[in-house]
Amino acid sequence: MHLKRHIPFILILPLAALLLSGCNFPRPAPASSTPDAVATQVSTLLAGMPTADRVSTATPPPPTAMPAAATVTPSPSPAVVQDQNDPRAALGDPDYRDTFSKANLWGLDDPYDDSHTSVEIKDNRLILTSLKAEGWMGWRTTFPEPGDAYNEGVFTTGPCSGGDQYGLVFRSADETAGFFGVTCDGRYSLTYFDGSQFTRVLNWQNTTALNTGSNQTNRLGAWLDGSNVRLYANGILLTETEIDGIQAQGNYGAYISGINTPQFTVSLTEIAHWELK
Repeated sequence: MHLKRHIPFILILPLAALLLSGCNFPRPAPASSTPDAVATQVSTLLAGMPTADRVSTATPPPPTAMPAAATVTPSPSPAVVQDQNDPRAALGDPDYRDTFSKANLWGLDDPYDDSHTSVEIKDNRLILTSLKAEGWMGWRTTFPEPGDAYNEGVFTTGPCSGGDQYGLVFRSADETAGFFGVTCDGRYSLTYFDGSQFTRVLNWQNTTALNTGSNQTNRLGAWLDGSNVRLYANGILLTETEIDGIQAQGNYGAYISGINTPQFTVSLTEIAHWELK
């Protein structure tokens, strides 16, 4: 599957359009009975893409039916490392901070809508909506392209349940991107797209560091130092790992994927980055 670059640009599979100050990447996520399962009936590009459990009966193309997802019983949460130095506090003032007062910085002078994901800036918020509970990933990024940096966004969910997911996009460059995702029911994961396939760097994990359920706010951060990645939720270190072959720098932003809830919405009141000196 070939992605094309246009200006302005939106990165979409399989629609292949692009948007100058951000990219939107709607894509049917695989149906699964657990967050770690991988569907084989979806396109080759998505064969390795992890997803949170999906209970919707909607089936994106190709139209091969799969059984509805079984109820998932959460496993015990792994130990959360309490970080004594919340990066936001330790790093001081950010090198760049956006509170969404200028829609053109995101290419959103007019709202974006592709029938799967809508994105708009309204009342100093970046608002992403999954229009259907079908598992399509939609994302948007802005113009800064930091290298080694700490990226952070403040996210607030609307009504949601189960595996409805959202999170940070980072090091988005050309056709590659990293995804730090969290779910409404309190799990997190790390995925990397290298331009041809998704790599599951970290399977879905339970954590007590996230505020779960509808209408909750979470501060999500990704510390990027070379290939080293640390993930934070509300100032708490969740994990540290490596992503081989990750781009040296790239844009960052937010993504959404409604799994259980039609019209699932997440809004950001702030996104920022701190360059690591």
